[in-house]
Amino acid sequence: MKKTLVATAILSSLALAGCGGSSSSDKETPEAKASVSGVVNKGLVKDGLVEVCPATAANVQNKACDTPLVSTTTGEDGGYSFTDLPPKQALLFVLKKHPEKNTQMKCDYQACIQGDTKFGEFFPVDNNFKLISILAPDAENITAHMTKLTDVVAQYTARNMVGDQVSPEAITRNRSVIAQTLGLPASANIEQLGAVDLTNPAAVTAALADENNAASIEVAALSLALFEKNEGAIQSFFAITDKFNNGAGLTDDDKTVITGTLGNSSGAVTFLETELKKVEPSVSLSDVSNSLNKEDRVPDKIELPKPTPNNDITKAQDLVKQVRTVYNAAGEEGDLRLGLTQWGDSLQAIPSELFEDDMAQAFEALQSGLMSIAHQVDDRLKGEAGEYDEAISAADGVYTLKIDDTLDLAVVASVNWPEGGEPTVSEDGWQREQDHAPKIELTITRLSVTSGEVTLTAESGLAQVIEFKSQEARLENNKPWDDEAQEYAYSYEEEYALTADKLALKLEGVTLTAKDQNKKTIELSGTITFSADKAKVAGVELNNNQSNWKDGPNEGSHTKFESQTIAAEKLNLTFNTELNYLEQLAKLNLAINLDNPANKVVYLSCMRDAASWIDEHHTSSNQNEDGLYLGSSKCSKDGENWSLDEETATDFLRGSVTASLETEVNPAKPQLAKVSLQAARPAFDLLNVNGAVVYNDQTLNLKTQINTLAEDQTLTVELANAQATAVLREGDKKGEILGEIKVGNKTVATIEYVKNTSIVRYSNGEFESLF
Repeated sequence: MKKTLVATAILSSLALAGCGGSSSSDKETPEAKASVSGVVNKGLVKDGLVEVCPATAANVQNKACDTPLVSTTTGEDGGYSFTDLPPKQALLFVLKKHPEKNTQMKCDYQACIQGDTKFGEFFPVDNNFKLISILAPDAENITAHMTKLTDVVAQYTARNMVGDQVSPEAITRNRSVIAQTLGLPASANIEQLGAVDLTNPAAVTAALADENNAASIEVAALSLALFEKNEGAIQSFFAITDKFNNGAGLTDDDKTVITGTLGNSSGAVTFLETELKKVEPSVSLSDVSNSLNKEDRVPDKIELPKPTPNNDITKAQDLVKQVRTVYNAAGEEGDLRLGLTQWGDSLQAIPSELFEDDMAQAFEALQSGLMSIAHQVDDRLKGEAGEYDEAISAADGVYTLKIDDTLDLAVVASVNWPEGGEPTVSEDGWQREQDHAPKIELTITRLSVTSGEVTLTAESGLAQVIEFKSQEARLENNKPWDDEAQEYAYSYEEEYALTADKLALKLEGVTLTAKDQNKKTIELSGTITFSADKAKVAGVELNNNQSNWKDGPNEGSHTKFESQTIAAEKLNLTFNTELNYLEQLAKLNLAINLDNPANKVVYLSCMRDAASWIDEHHTSSNQNEDGLYLGSSKCSKDGENWSLDEETATDFLRGSVTASLETEVNPAKPQLAKVSLQAARPAFDLLNVNGAVVYNDQTLNLKTQINTLAEDQTLTVELANAQATAVLREGDKKGEILGEIKVGNKTVATIEYVKNTSIVRYSNGEFESLF
């Protein structure tokens, strides 16, 4: 049945698309093209070149069409028209001096009356003359004039442009905001107004009589006033408009600036009326002048157009809201900051020696116990016998170590030799070393270790020593006989190196308990793991022996471990634990991963000893203000003086440290919070920092890269959730934050610094502050 259905479907689709042709519904209806016509009025411009191109970032910022879609020349009345333009797409219209014609402008303002030029006459434009407009045709036939006011709207749109293409929504919003700032209606279509020939009394009278076109005189007058403005004044006007665009109110000073522009417009109207009356005495522009001078012309607030729903914009806005929420919550009075601070303050009652001394000594006791047992399993572990070597009992592969109330350890041991690797016994009874080494596994079945106020227990654990080998070199120093009574005396030192392909320890079901200063219980539970690749323990063993024939042989002997250094190619240490304290539960995770790509050795004990000595003597040149040791994976000792060797571009410590804290904050309104951070060093001069904050059941990720050698680097930080990414960077001014917000690879918002505030400008023209 299924095969029949599939075959029928395939045959049916072939029949529909076969030689018999297809119905008109099978074809997509092409989208209708747009026709745009208008007038250039600054006054009227004839023989000017008008070019149209997509409103891309490059075209808009250069106020030029690199590759025009179409072009035309304006007529005697300043008119132009285009057909077959792409609809619903932002287009840039550029008017400029025609390279092959005498482009001229009609004189309709006072400043152009000079020399032989009179009011109403044409005069040549200069070579740099330009006028721009941005339009997104939303119908088949559009009227779109080009005036100084449309030029100002285009400039404002270019100033606030987001991404590589102007959005139609941004054009609509910016046009409405500019109109309302100047006291025009929110619905005023600026591009459809202002085409009146202000030098023609009949045209002006007709415009005043037409209720739908009366505002054209105001727009034309405003264009004249804005034409007189210099670039600095235009930018000041834009800064005021930004406040409206961001939903804020205006100061008295702001209103004074706008009132000044309106006053200039009123003055231009008075000039026009004077000139027009010379031709037609009945012309009156008093209504227009009074409208421009109205006391309440400057609005207290404006009506922002409702944006067209845009999923990408919504995602960017959600990210900004999340960033602002975390920023406020982590501020001085924020729930997140106070909750974590209060949680941190509650830890003050925990004595530092619990973790710095008691816990360290507990782990050292565990280490010594495990190495003592490993020495029993394979006595070639020469330098690591541990202090408990003689206290171990063994039966049926189970090793037990019990030291009063300090250490209780039970281990099942196994040794796996590779084929042909087990040592053989020679004729003289000595074991012969083999090239291959065993894999030793110590399975912990019982563990309890106490040091000071700390008790450490574990449900289970596994310690591994894989491919262990030893190397020795004896340097004998036979002493001369001092007298006849001492027949023989000698001493020698023995250098040894213990190596293993891997050392590993994993403790599961760990419970660490202690008491704070107020005798309150502290409990840490979870899993602890440690591993070292290509581990090496090196040291020197001193042996002294004296024999006296009179008092019997072997009068005394003494063995002493003079020094020891632990090193490995790679080190990994993780703590996945929970802290239960004062009825507060927190998850604490720590992961440390280190390696050195040059000499492939990370030194342990000498780094620790060197750091301790430097702390005590305060002579480190590579210690920063916070006590963090930078730039070393090796150390050296001269007598009692330790030093950390400086790194080079080829010999440096590489690795990462990851830490996280998860706890409940704000008891009055419980809120789960998690903060995590990872610092990774992939190269000599680079530090990658990645973090996350979980708050309000939302995750905000952080990412940045720091050049540790650059003195004046500009820090860039990425803040992201699952839908959008904000790329923030430092500006030249102190506290200046700039950037952009992307959804996928598309830029949907930019972040600018305006009057000590980081403003987010969305591609649809909306504004809001970042913090």
